[in-house]
Amino acid sequence: SIQKLLKYPPTRTLSGDERQLLWKFRFSLMSEKRALTKFLRCVEWSDVQEAKQALELMERWETIDVCDALELLSPVFKSEEVRAYAVSVLERADDEELQCYLLQLVQALRFERSDKSCLSQFLVQRSLRNIELASFLRWYVAVELHDCAFAKRYYCTYEILEEHMMKLASVVNGNEDGFKLWQSLVRQTELTAQLCSIMRDVRNVRGNTQKKIEKLRQLLSGLLSELTYFEEPIRSPLTPGVLITGIDPSESSIFKSALHPLRLTFRIASGGSCKIIFKKGDDIRQDQLVIQMVSLMDRLLKSENLDLCLTPYRVLATGQDEGMLEFIPSRTLAQ
Repeated sequence: SIQKLLKYPPTRTLSGDERQLLWKFRFSLMSEKRALTKFLRCVEWSDVQEAKQALELMERWETIDVCDALELLSPVFKSEEVRAYAVSVLERADDEELQCYLLQLVQALRFERSDKSCLSQFLVQRSLRNIELASFLRWYVAVELHDCAFAKRYYCTYEILEEHMMKLASVVNGNEDGFKLWQSLVRQTELTAQLCSIMRDVRNVRGNTQKKIEKLRQLLSGLLSELTYFEEPIRSPLTPGVLITGIDPSESSIFKSALHPLRLTFRIASGGSCKIIFKKGDDIRQDQLVIQMVSLMDRLLKSENLDLCLTPYRVLATGQDEGMLEFIPSRTLAQ
């Protein structure tokens, strides 16, 4: 039955008979928003007349939910009109919901027909209104620049984001104009480059973990003392709303493991400190994806009034084999 078809997951391929059934009852399905993605899958896009009718029906169809719009941005749908429609639906999402899907939306840029697509323009425009979105979009795009097959595509998006942000007046964040905002994000990359350099030096130290910790603190206090107190505050890559002013050498350490990840204590401009793990040698993108799925499931469960009291820690890949993780101090189960 058609109701059974509508419950199929997006990954299930429709049979020839199922496609014919959906096409036959297309007019009666227009009030059923869940049916649109299934209907668009049964269209023979190489048939000009059929494609034209499908696009006309799509515009008159009951508007789909934001989560269903994501399916229309998958590689299955190549029609620019369909993908533009999906972006128009995404415009209804608030910043919090958009951030939940941002990782996948950046990956969806691979399937666009042009470098300056509707999706690319949409992501940039929304990021100009929210510094957290801008910071994460910049990082997600920057990490993909290492992929030779799509480097041009992502570099184009990166340039559009930079160009538009540099033109911003002091509207996103009261006392910061676009130039200062962009520079605060660029300095994040400079910081991670310096941390990678520190990790190389520390790994080359012969001896036990304690000797490596001493070398780390020596570097932070001596040769790289500019990391102790930044010339200008930097937006935390993990929490862009937080300004960090430097690293406290005495409170920073190294974990005893093969990759010797750094545990860094950053001073916060508003007072206090935050601890971050910086790791190189692992594909942090995998951790990032898992945590994103947990966060998304938590959001969906809360929408059904089921709060499991989850607090996913923050993860951000800053390269193909490096990244930052929020440090969570150990607690007893009773706490």
